Amino acid sequence: MEALSGNRSSSRKVKTPALPPAVWWPLLRACWRYIDVFAPDILKARSRWEELNKPGTASGPGRSYKDLLKDWLQDPANTIPLHSSRHHADKSRPSADGFHVHWGVLSLSISGGQTRLMFNGSKESNLPLKNLVLAPENRYRGRTFDLLPDARDVDAAGGSRSPWITNVDSRRMWHEAVALRTACYLFVAALSMLRDSELQGILRDPVVQHFGAPAIRTRKFKHDESNSEQKWWIIEPVAQALAVAQELSIHPTRVFSAVRQIDPDNTALWPNKDIRKFVRHINAHHTEMGLEEIPEYRINPHMFRRTMSIIAGQQPDGEIALGLTLKHAAVRALSNATTSGYAEPTPEWAEELKIELADATAVRLARLMHARTSGNTIAVGPGAKSFTAKLDKVASALSATDGMEGNIVDERMIRNLLRSEFSTVKFGNLNACMGDLGSALCLTGQASGTPEALTVNPARCQPHLCRNSVITSEHRPHWVATEHDLRKALKDKRISDRNRASLEQELGDIRQVISGVDRTGDE
Repeated sequence: MEALSGNRSSSRKVKTPALPPAVWWPLLRACWRYIDVFAPDILKARSRWEELNKPGTASGPGRSYKDLLKDWLQDPANTIPLHSSRHHADKSRPSADGFHVHWGVLSLSISGGQTRLMFNGSKESNLPLKNLVLAPENRYRGRTFDLLPDARDVDAAGGSRSPWITNVDSRRMWHEAVALRTACYLFVAALSMLRDSELQGILRDPVVQHFGAPAIRTRKFKHDESNSEQKWWIIEPVAQALAVAQELSIHPTRVFSAVRQIDPDNTALWPNKDIRKFVRHINAHHTEMGLEEIPEYRINPHMFRRTMSIIAGQQPDGEIALGLTLKHAAVRALSNATTSGYAEPTPEWAEELKIELADATAVRLARLMHARTSGNTIAVGPGAKSFTAKLDKVASALSATDGMEGNIVDERMIRNLLRSEFSTVKFGNLNACMGDLGSALCLTGQASGTPEALTVNPARCQPHLCRNSVITSEHRPHWVATEHDLRKALKDKRISDRNRASLEQELGDIRQVISGVDRTGDE
């Protein structure tokens, strides 16, 4: 009953810090933009680079680089690949006119993919070759090398629409591939609440069905000497992130690994360093990518588990779900003291969740107001008359405002007015409470001035009797479920006559509520 009453079991203080909302939201949005929008482009650019590096048929065995180059230059269709910036230019031979040749790509083009090193080596050996390329008559052949000339358009700063990236050479492509891997890692960490060891232990094809819902299978290492394989439920976007990470990975078994052949084990994943690089990368390019800047903050992987626990813990039955997801479940319980500690909000998140709840309440109120202005009966219950009167008041104010010159009523204005008028209303599973302390039956018998008398108590709510109670069609499924439970209980012949009479009275009240809801037009 503690979950219903709102009284949590004693929580264990968790030292893990949470990410502030100002960091969490832009970071998560950037990760999803990479996974859902940028990933196809990045994978396409990598594929093009790999195709370019694939060994082809050389122009002839034993031929000198000079002969190969001369033959290549004789074909006017061949263009000279250029770097997009002086940052990558050949420092041994600077150019004042911006003609910065991409020597590695040019070498691959000339050699048919056999070598990138045609123009490497000592000055004495490669300078004559470079002079041939840099001759004045070849300047018209220069073209900026771009692995992704067809990058996807996004809404950039200022409302313009343009490609999210331009002039992608191999170095930028690899930077983006690592950024995409980091985005996948962070997104999965945030929404699955897996530990770093569990994330890095995810093997290929990790998504399975678990009790009819998608889940990740991986191994639990902490507090588990057997390192047993366990399953964590996920949502579809997490499965999408895992699919992208798997396509990026070059490791034969691991999902999160290196994205190119740079180390013998192909497991080059350093989350702390990668996260810092990802944030710096986003902040350097956020304008053209159409993303928000991410505030500077010391971010570590374990913070995602803690932060998501705070958000999930505020949902109905959230502590039970957290106990299962965090693997804190005890033998005869669904959560323990550590779970409560993880879900305990920080001051920043307490304020953020309060705002989020107010926004969600305003959306529900707006939907009910639109239904009422269309002529529907939207609510029943002792507080329905007061509730609809307040909605009518807001509707009248909006109508008067809309008629004034220069004023346009939009959804934001509607929600702001509703938030102001219904500042104390709270929606629950069985009803909405108007929050008027003077009318609250749940406060009967509470001494005035005590902490208990300063706020309504949902655990003592009598939704079919209290003048604060408003019941809409959204609440109907919970009433029907309660009716089903009571009918089932009444079939038990062992209950006493007194208890049976009480249950029958309660069943009658519930059926009356359901009947009233069924007569409303908001179904």
